Amino acid sequence: MFLPICCVLLLGNTSFKNTNHNWSDWKTSTCYRGIDFRVSRGDHNEEKNLWLWEYEFRNRYNENVTFEASIKPSYDLDCHTNLLIQIDANGIEGNMADWLAESNHVNICVNQLKVNGEGNSLL
Repeated sequence: MFLPICCVLLLGNTSFKNTNHNWSDWKTSTCYRGIDFRVSRGDHNEEKNLWLWEYEFRNRYNENVTFEASIKPSYDLDCHTNLLIQIDANGIEGNMADWLAESNHVNICVNQLKVNGEGNSLL
């Protein structure tokens, strides 16, 4: 099954004003109710004025899924994705990170969700 929907998820949590590297709460995708994400703002590269943003996805569906995703600065609303994410049923995929010129807010984009198996629509 292939669901060609582009979904831009805005994470506007201002609790990232320190560098203690805490994870945000899990947020549910607005397009795919069984896909959650969370972010953590890490180190700051002062020379380039970039922040390290780590992010994870959680699959709450009872089937394996594959989708495209990206993390962008809050001002970038383009849903062009650059990662292919594969998550087992009820699993978590993490250890992804990007350096962004954004200290407090990021956009997570999820699209092109595919189910690896038979099932109903995941919307």
